[in-house]
Amino acid sequence: AVRTSGRRVYDSSFDRDETLTKSPKMSRKITEIFLPESHVRIAWDVFIFFVIWYNSVMTPIRIFIMSGKGTPEVLVSLDAIFDFIFVADTIIRFFRPYLDENSGDIVMDQHMIATQYRGSFTFYINSIACIPILKLPLLPFLTANQLDVMNTYFNVLRMIRVLHLPEQFQELKRFR
Repeated sequence: AVRTSGRRVYDSSFDRDETLTKSPKMSRKITEIFLPESHVRIAWDVFIFFVIWYNSVMTPIRIFIMSGKGTPEVLVSLDAIFDFIFVADTIIRFFRPYLDENSGDIVMDQHMIATQYRGSFTFYINSIACIPILKLPLLPFLTANQLDVMNTYFNVLRMIRVLHLPEQFQELKRFR
């Protein structure tokens, strides 16, 4: 265990040299960049909060008001970009250190982070909310009518991200 910024950090790779050498450098770097109180983590969490907020406002409008050909191309492109960002956030969460609720320690161990994330409700929300990205390879094979129907269903799946807002808000509240 190591101390950083007044908190104890738990990372088994500090205790075992072989874990550090086997651990990919990129995942280690992501873990170090996204420490719970780092500026990058705070900025990323704020950005993701606004992406989710955008989805929670715009997706119902698109489903009920702009369905079909009435959706501006800018919004379609923005949705695709935000889908990729949300997939990136889902992947990053496998490497983001977290504060252990019992001890208050920062957990940086890759295996513990991934196990904790896979066992969380957030993982299931994120996994379902990432499904809309799957429509991209199908686009060339769909008729306009099929695309409209698929967009409606994928927009409903995108709405699941709203369930992520309370947790995201709690994360941001810690940094007041």
